[in-house]
Amino acid sequence: MRAPGARQPQLQVRGRSVGPTSPCDVCGDRTHLIAHQVREMMFGWQERFDYLECGRCGYLRIAEVPQPLSRYYPDEYYAFQSQDDVNGIVRWLSRCRDRYVYRRRGIVGRLLAAVAGNAALESLAPLSLDRKARILDVGCGSGTLLHTLHDLGFTRLQGIDTRSDLEGAPPDDIVIRTADVGGVDGIWDLIMLHHVFEHLPDPRAALEHLHRCLDDAGTLLIRTPVARSQAWEEYGVDWVQLDAPRHLSVQSVDSLRMLAHQTGFIVDEIVFDSTAFQFWGSELYCRGIPLQAARGATFFKIFSLGQIQRWVRRARKLNATGLGDQASFYLKKAPRI
Repeated sequence: MRAPGARQPQLQVRGRSVGPTSPCDVCGDRTHLIAHQVREMMFGWQERFDYLECGRCGYLRIAEVPQPLSRYYPDEYYAFQSQDDVNGIVRWLSRCRDRYVYRRRGIVGRLLAAVAGNAALESLAPLSLDRKARILDVGCGSGTLLHTLHDLGFTRLQGIDTRSDLEGAPPDDIVIRTADVGGVDGIWDLIMLHHVFEHLPDPRAALEHLHRCLDDAGTLLIRTPVARSQAWEEYGVDWVQLDAPRHLSVQSVDSLRMLAHQTGFIVDEIVFDSTAFQFWGSELYCRGIPLQAARGATFFKIFSLGQIQRWVRRARKLNATGLGDQASFYLKKAPRI
């Protein structure tokens, strides 16, 4: 036992102290922590942030949350794209695609889904949801997925987001409130977090609260990047889905199973849904190119169509073997003893 007041061991990152070690937030281990230094590269600001990896369960977390964190979510952040920013033709094509993704109907939608799918909507298809299911989208952004579900006939839809300017989105069947995960209330048949869990400052507290708000027969869907994936092993701190400092933590399969068990859930199913993004995004960062800089024609000046196709095929193989860099986790309430 460490004597009171004794100096705690320090982790070093390239010769810099990142402060006293503390137990892993998930498994409690304090003897196998690994330090990493990660650059902000989505916008190319190049600021460096310390991350700690648990060598036992694979959980990754930022060592210190920068303040104010909101400055790392500018208006250009992808989740804030408004429905008004999409023209009518694109919106119609998206609807055709989404009807195929969810209902498997429509030739045009089938062709579009093969080129540009909708992974968020695809993750809901196995649930066979009733159109009157109570659905909550935590971190809904501009409400794009909620609008899609409304178009498909769902009528009990709500979203929450910390952005106050997103409140009051039409139509009447959709309610968007300004709140964080702690502001969730009511009882829901489906609570979904699409690439939101990694942004939460306290994942354990979030799961504990959402457990109270989920119907006993309901599903908590968490789509999130996955540590200990092949992309993390290959690219390390240049792995695009580390996304410093916005991703405050990244779970491994092991750590999320542990955290679910500790908060009254069981992981009912895991579906890996990683894409070629894990490779081309990480390749950009290796070359010092911000994600926001590689758009449109610029993208195809950097990568050939052949490269992208090879990465698409590789992503499918990694998903099949459980080594993709993101997945959908379907959580159910653990049976009461």
